[in-house]
Amino acid sequence: ILNLTEYQKDFNSGGAYIKFKNKKIFLEDKLQSGDILIYHGNSIHGVDEIDPHKKLNLIDFNGRIILMNSLYQYKY
Repeated sequence: ILNLTEYQKDFNSGGAYIKFKNKKIFLEDKLQSGDILIYHGNSIHGVDEIDPHKKLNLIDFNGRIILMNSLYQYKY
């Protein structure tokens, strides 16, 4: 995941996490714009809703913006 925005600057709640030893570890507050986040696909992970109190607006670029690419190849 290429992170293009920053927590507490572009959005205020929600974002990526992983679970480790039954503990949810929030990742967004550790990332800066331009950082790349890589994690094992078998890890327990997710994304909490971004700024749920705000109405979604797909016309303006605001909130959390990322670029994703899978490193795994599906074999038929």
